[in-house]
Amino acid sequence: MESGVFFEEETSGFGAIFAVFEAGGLFERKGLRGISHLAEHLKCKKEKDFMETINIYNIETNAFTDDDCVCFYCRSGDLEIAKFAKNYVLECLSYVPTEKEFEEEKSIILQEYDSYLNDYAIQMATSREIFRYDGPIGRREDIESITYKKFQKFYVEHFSKPVSVIFAGGKNIKKAYSSLCKTIETSVPCSKRKALEARFTNKTIVSEVKRQSDYQILISEIKRKDCGFSELSLKFFVNLLSDGFFSPLWENIREKKGLCYFIGYSVDSNKELFVYLHTETKHWEDFKETYFDILLRFEEFVTPKIYQDYLIKLTTKLRHNKMRSSSSEFIHRKYISNQSLMRSFDPKSNEYSYETMKKVSKYLLKKARFQEIVHHGKEITFSTN
Repeated sequence: MESGVFFEEETSGFGAIFAVFEAGGLFERKGLRGISHLAEHLKCKKEKDFMETINIYNIETNAFTDDDCVCFYCRSGDLEIAKFAKNYVLECLSYVPTEKEFEEEKSIILQEYDSYLNDYAIQMATSREIFRYDGPIGRREDIESITYKKFQKFYVEHFSKPVSVIFAGGKNIKKAYSSLCKTIETSVPCSKRKALEARFTNKTIVSEVKRQSDYQILISEIKRKDCGFSELSLKFFVNLLSDGFFSPLWENIREKKGLCYFIGYSVDSNKELFVYLHTETKHWEDFKETYFDILLRFEEFVTPKIYQDYLIKLTTKLRHNKMRSSSSEFIHRKYISNQSLMRSFDPKSNEYSYETMKKVSKYLLKKARFQEIVHHGKEITFSTN
C-alpha cells in the first residue's frame, strides 16, 4: 500500500475521496479479532452531523473492512465532493467515537454475530484451522471482551492517520486536493504487511456451512392483480423504509432499540408479489411491533422531508451508476458499485410519489396477507396470520 495523498484525474464528472487506513483482520492480534470492523462502524457516525450538507450536495458516503485495509469514501459529482472535501477530511476522517457510542455499537455488532454473521463464523472456523486467521469480521467472544480503553489504544494506532488518501475527479477536486493535501497527515505502511499476506499463498478452503441460530420472516403476500401498485413502487417503498443508517426502520429498531433487522422484497414472476422482513427469532416481537407501528403511523415516521431526502439519495445512486469510475488501479480494485434496484426509476413518476407511499403503507397494513416463517436448522415452519 503506497503512503501519501494522491490525485487521480477523472473527466466524466465523477468526484470521490477515498481514505485508506491500515487496519483489518491481518492487523488484529488475539483478543481483538473484529475490532477494525467495529471501528469502521463507529467512525462513520460523524457523518450524521453533516446529513443536511450530504443531502444538499447529493453525496453518498460509505466504508468497508477488508483483510488488509479499512476504506472510507464519499462520492458524487466533481463540484459537490469538492465542496464537501474540507468537512470530510478534517471532521469525518479525524473523528474519535465516544464511550457511549462505543458501547451502543458494540451491542449491535454482537447481535450481528448472533444472526447473519453466525454462518460466516462457522465458515471461518475452517479458515482459522488452516491460516490461524479469523477474517475481517473477527470473533464474537473478542468483541464481547473489548473495553473502551482497549478500543482507544487500537484506534489511535490504526485510525488516527490514513495510509493513503485518494482524490478522484476533475478541476474542482484538483483544487480541493491542492488546498488540503498539505494538511493531511498520513502514516507509513507496516513492515509486517508482506509477511502477514504470505500465509494465504497456495492454500484452499473447503467448508460446509450450517446455520445454528433460528430466524423468523414476515412475508406480505400481495396479489399482483388486486393491489393496484406496480412492482417498482413496492420496491421503492421497501427501500424508503430500510435503505441505510437514516431509514425509519433502522433508526427505530437498530439505533433506538439496539436490534438487528433485515427488510427486502421478492418478486414472483406470476401472480404474487412479496415484501419480506427478517430478524433473529429472539428479537421478533420488538421487530414486528415497530414495523406495524411505522405502517400505522407512516406520516409520523416518514415525513415529507425524509421522503424528499431519499429521492435525492436514490437519484444520486442512479447518477453514480452512469458515471465512469476512475482509471486508478486502487479504485478499480476497491470501488463499490451500487447496483440500483430501480433501473427504470423516474423520480417524477406518480408511482413513487409521497401519496402513493402512504397508500402502500395502508395497503400492507390492512390488505396484504401476512405469513410467518420460522427457520429451525434445516426445517422451515409456516404459519398464516
